[in-house]
Amino acid sequence: MIRRLARRGWRQLLLLCAILLVFCLLADRLYTLQVGVRAQDRLQLEKWYTADVAAPQVEKPPRGTIVDVNGSSLVSTVTVYKLAAAPALVLKSAKAPVVARLLTDVLFPVRLPGGQYAHDPKRIQKALDAYTAHYEDFLAALKSSWNYVCLAGDESYTCPYKSNLTQGLLNTLLGRLAKLSVAGISEEPRSLPSYPNGRLASQVLGYVDYQYPGPVDTGQYGVQQYYNNLLAGTPGHTTVRFDTKGNPIRVGTGNDAAPQAGATLRLTLDSYVQYLVEQDLTRVVKAQHATGGSIVVERSGDGAIVAMASTPSYDPNTW
Repeated sequence: MIRRLARRGWRQLLLLCAILLVFCLLADRLYTLQVGVRAQDRLQLEKWYTADVAAPQVEKPPRGTIVDVNGSSLVSTVTVYKLAAAPALVLKSAKAPVVARLLTDVLFPVRLPGGQYAHDPKRIQKALDAYTAHYEDFLAALKSSWNYVCLAGDESYTCPYKSNLTQGLLNTLLGRLAKLSVAGISEEPRSLPSYPNGRLASQVLGYVDYQYPGPVDTGQYGVQQYYNNLLAGTPGHTTVRFDTKGNPIRVGTGNDAAPQAGATLRLTLDSYVQYLVEQDLTRVVKAQHATGGSIVVERSGDGAIVAMASTPSYDPNTW
């Protein structure tokens, strides 16, 4: 009978053997996970589950702000975004080349030369080549075999657009993606310190080392480091996670706690005096061909520091 089946229905027999092989592999895997796993491996799996799945998820608090003696902002907090994608979902809902073209048009628009170089073929070709290279980077990310890829807002070498996305830029992207009914695109908000005055008092203020996915950011140098405990805030935690469709999933027990923002720190610095002092210091250092210099201005009544400048300096927005 088997010979007769093999002669007449060898395709069905081959399919049956393939199905049996798959079930045998699954059964072996289930046995290994449920029964055959070693005690030390089981403990390790339970440890990973407790830390990565069942544990409350940390919510990072907004960092505190710093103002001068008149209340003018020296360091503020802005919300920026990272854009990521699940390639499998993107490919199911839309064509990868279309999505890659859209991302390139918004984030890396073609910048043709102007002025006297408006008709320079080499410069025009260079601009077009740059556009094409960015398009190919996005396309490669969307066709990746990974379950999760970064598209924008991360400095890793695999992320095509490394700068953070502002709210306006994010809205533009999501609006155009929505018209294409693209699924699998997600945004991740995060708070970052912003220095609206650029280099002004930068060496006094210091900078912030952004920790991801750490619970808080860490101030480095200057006021940011000295008063880091006040400015960092208190992390919150939640026992709710979300699946790929946005449905909430309770993964732990206990009460959730909202993060508490850092304090607002008022300095004795006067931004206007600080600006004048820095301008004079730069001019004098340049005129004297010096390698650097410092100026400290104190208020005679109580010794409060009104201005403190050093050169060379830096921009904490792009340190």
